[in-house]
Amino acid sequence: MSSNRPALRPSPYPISLPLTSLNPSYSPNETRAKIGRLCRVVFYSFMPEQNRHPMPGWLIALVILWGLSAIADLLWLTLDRAIPSWDPADHLIGSLNYWWSLQHAQWLSGDWWHSLWTLSSKYPPLLYIATAPFISLLGRDIEPAILVNLLFTALLLGSVFGLGTHLFSRRVGLWAAGLCLLFPRFYTVRTEYFMDYPLTALVAASFLCLTLWRDAQRAWQQWLWAIAFGVWFGLALLMKQSALFFLAIPLLWVAVGTLQQRAWGRFAQLVVASIITLLMFMPWLQTNWLFQISAGFNSNVKSAIAEGDPPLNTIAAWIFYVIDLPNAVSWPLFIVPVLGLGFYWLKLLPHERDRQHDQTSLQWLAVFFAGSYLLWSAIFNKDFRYIMPYLPVVAVVLGYGLTRWSRRWRSIRWGTVCLATVLTLLNLFPVGGTPGRALAQALSPGSRHYPDMHTQFPIQTVVDEIIQAQPYQIVNLGLLHSTALLNQHNVTYYGNRRDFRVYARRISNNDRHLDQDVRSMSWFLSKTQERSPSAQERRRQNAVLQTLRDSPEFRRFKSWELPDGSRLNLFHRRVPAVEVQPLSNIDEITPSGNVQLTRIIVPSQVPPGQPVPITYEWIGSWEQLHSGLVLLNWRNQATLPRPQSMQNGWIHDHAIGLGTLHPQPIQANQFISARATVEPHRPFRVTERTAMLPPSTLSSGTYMLEATYLNRETGETYPIDVPLTTTIAINTNAVPIPAPELDWVSQLRLLAKTLPDGVAALDPVFDQLGRINLYDPVQNYTVQAEKTLAYRLQQEPQNLDYAYGLALARVLQRQVQPAIAALKQIVDLDNDNPNAHAYLAFVNLYAFRPGEAKTAIEAALELNPGSAEFQAIDGIASLLRGNVWQAWQRGQTALKLSSR
Repeated sequence: MSSNRPALRPSPYPISLPLTSLNPSYSPNETRAKIGRLCRVVFYSFMPEQNRHPMPGWLIALVILWGLSAIADLLWLTLDRAIPSWDPADHLIGSLNYWWSLQHAQWLSGDWWHSLWTLSSKYPPLLYIATAPFISLLGRDIEPAILVNLLFTALLLGSVFGLGTHLFSRRVGLWAAGLCLLFPRFYTVRTEYFMDYPLTALVAASFLCLTLWRDAQRAWQQWLWAIAFGVWFGLALLMKQSALFFLAIPLLWVAVGTLQQRAWGRFAQLVVASIITLLMFMPWLQTNWLFQISAGFNSNVKSAIAEGDPPLNTIAAWIFYVIDLPNAVSWPLFIVPVLGLGFYWLKLLPHERDRQHDQTSLQWLAVFFAGSYLLWSAIFNKDFRYIMPYLPVVAVVLGYGLTRWSRRWRSIRWGTVCLATVLTLLNLFPVGGTPGRALAQALSPGSRHYPDMHTQFPIQTVVDEIIQAQPYQIVNLGLLHSTALLNQHNVTYYGNRRDFRVYARRISNNDRHLDQDVRSMSWFLSKTQERSPSAQERRRQNAVLQTLRDSPEFRRFKSWELPDGSRLNLFHRRVPAVEVQPLSNIDEITPSGNVQLTRIIVPSQVPPGQPVPITYEWIGSWEQLHSGLVLLNWRNQATLPRPQSMQNGWIHDHAIGLGTLHPQPIQANQFISARATVEPHRPFRVTERTAMLPPSTLSSGTYMLEATYLNRETGETYPIDVPLTTTIAINTNAVPIPAPELDWVSQLRLLAKTLPDGVAALDPVFDQLGRINLYDPVQNYTVQAEKTLAYRLQQEPQNLDYAYGLALARVLQRQVQPAIAALKQIVDLDNDNPNAHAYLAFVNLYAFRPGEAKTAIEAALELNPGSAEFQAIDGIASLLRGNVWQAWQRGQTALKLSSR
């Protein structure tokens, strides 16, 4: 009887596992081989039949290891509901910024590339760029961003396997790769969004390539691995600058070795690899090198002091990471492999390999380990995550030690790994009860990393409430606290997920600026029962909170009760600085949608030199309002018809809505804006409540307003009619009237007027600019100032105040060439001022133009040779030009002058 069912195809991997009790010829190697064939059958059973091609057993093992890791990570992330803390939230903001910028990539635009590099000044952008595809495919939540770690887990496993296989054996490589999944330091970090885990994978890949280059015999192999090392090292530096501290010593080691052997060809390969690395890293570094100096100081010195890290002149600083190592890998995975390694070299365990070869390999790994350890121990700021990239080498050494337990001792190896696997599960998931937690704490202390399945913290709800209250503006929220659960980074992250509408900044951290903080912001968020670490900080927070509660200008907009019994309070200014209202009747605006000034509220008379409160009310189409800058001239009636200069008057240029109309550039120094959500021809009314400052030198009289519209996108201009009754009298005997803070563009222009004074002006200027940057989260005021002052300077090319303001606005935006052009104009107008030449020299140095910097600083030194700062700039310019002796002389002169 025939059957219609197709005949079963025989498996290409037949299995016949013997029962050891019935097979006297039992062989462990034969069993391992047949288990390997069984794994292949299981692996291929999940693949389509047409794709079932034989794969190497080691590759299948690595894929299985990666798959197990991915399953554990996905399960953990599915259960977790935690709010990201400081660093993860800060990096998540970066991922959103780069995702959005790459969505609007302009690959052939130099401005776009410049903005891409300036988008992250503190950290290199590779992590954010690598995350962008995950956000595009899976959404803007936290989990899609963290899933990028799956890629780096695969890279880590492959690199560790390759390193162990090349230096020892394939078995050591596989065991070392498996250990990477069981290290507590790795599995507690890879479910967070940090740079350190991806950096670990990239450093491991770089070290593998350097090792393969070191041992390559053929020229083409040497060139191949040298180029590969250059690329991977460049990627590692683009992930985090600290990659240099792990690879510098091994790279120096092999470089010195090639020079000692006079292997010039090999040395040339290292030079080419270094050039490749520099070419990859330099575009970002050249744009952000100046910020790295301050960031390095803040992260190394300030953070270390704040966290109480041990000073370098103590033993604790140098054994800090030694004490941490067993915790990083767990005690079982530390003790058993180390014992195996010791017993093996004491010949108490059976030998399977050439000891001389193994010793050479271990020495090479020791170079990496010792170099990394010493360099990081010499850094003041200590953190367990920072030194993570040396753990793959530790995994190879421990994998080697673990495999020394062979033959009849192999049960120790498997028992150790099984125990480490149990510890991994106990540390990652709330299983095992009290005995399980006790066991995990004893054998892998400090490694518990349960998913937070209960946190209910309404940050997203806060953001939604703010957007509902001000749907047409970006909002900056002042935070009185900065804790792991509530901080400026995670609030900004949730606000940026909503089309970059809400930002948050930490306030109340400086006594001198408490009143200014309250006067400059309209939204504040506080949490009750929050204990700050210092009494001084608590005092400042309580002072701001008391002001918000008592001031008639603020009200408690919303309040949320939290599970711990505390409350989250959202405060809002009753009359905000900017109000945006849609108009129901399109006939209220002109057919073209041009902006109209419908109302001005201003005091009848004020004294000169004092802030003046003023209200502007504009109507027009959203497109015109959003793109609009207004050039406002307050002129003395006695000087009409109007003169070319504004010497007897003042200006009040700014953007309509004071730079808050959504969308704005997603971050400072960017030209990529957030997604537009308003129909461009829809009519709106924008009301601004701000202040202006008539100069103290004004003569008494009546002043009238003239208004001009300037489109910042197209450059279009047209006059704006002003209500005829709009005048203000300047009277030296008038009583000052309380006024809000000056708008930020006016503040920038005032600060720029002090720049001719040189070094003495810089500290107060940049101190105040730092506060303005706090209040304007995207620093749109610099764009407003640049556009309006550039237009003004075309009308009055001899106005030195405008020139300094324009240069300052461009420097703050890091527009190097435009800033140099503005400074050259300043030098022409203010040629006898040495500070003008020094500013030009400094910006040329920033742009790595030492020749132009040398010319400019020599002109400054001719006018003021006794300036220590000028001598220092001259020394740096000489150094960059290769004149080391002159740089030394200038440096010595600068030190002598500064010590006076």
